[in-house]
Amino acid sequence: MGYRYLSYQYDLALGNRVSIRKFNVCHPCWRPLTDFYETSRKIYITSELAGILPDQIEILLYKNALVLKGLRRLPTHKASGLYNMAEIRQGEFYLEIPLIVMVDPEQVKIKSKNGILSIILVKC
Repeated sequence: MGYRYLSYQYDLALGNRVSIRKFNVCHPCWRPLTDFYETSRKIYITSELAGILPDQIEILLYKNALVLKGLRRLPTHKASGLYNMAEIRQGEFYLEIPLIVMVDPEQVKIKSKNGILSIILVKC
């Protein structure tokens, strides 16, 4: 699992859409289910990332946002078969979470267990 702190602002792509010179760019990614819980001192982020190895997850902390991105690959099946149901998202994922308070990049705690990624941020 890669974690990096970037000491500059992040331009939030609201709704996974960024406007670049009259063009709309959409991220061709899925977004993991995520809980965001806040207390007076900490921010708790829990994200469901079943089937994704920790080294396939990149965590980027900006001054004003946290970004999770990575890749989930599922086993492929024979081309002669037919899917009757296909609900599990796969491929690249991308999640950006705006942060309206400053957090301490030195006190970030990250844990991944049983397909659940937990991140704790300490407010400044």
